[in-house]
Amino acid sequence: MNKAIKGYYDGEEITITEGYIDALKNLMLEELMMMQKAHPDFADCWSWGKCTVGDLAGMKRLDFEYGGEEDKPEDMDSVVQVFITGGKDNGRRVKIMS
Repeated sequence: MNKAIKGYYDGEEITITEGYIDALKNLMLEELMMMQKAHPDFADCWSWGKCTVGDLAGMKRLDFEYGGEEDKPEDMDSVVQVFITGGKDNGRRVKIMS
């Protein structure tokens, strides 16, 4: 990433670090691999992962979603993706590309 990614903490804008985004992506990739290995008969149910980052001051700041190809959201174009939401308008949504 070469552009600063903005997120929110208690409604105030902050810069989300590249390392934080990478950690979320790595966590999702590892969970996908772990679950495919643990349940090989259902491996196709673990083909993508999505993390939506809300206001980082909140208890539900990270929302993880996983699924199979038939459930893959149209706005996803890679195996794992991070979305940033939240802030004062709470309607902004930024997709972080891999």
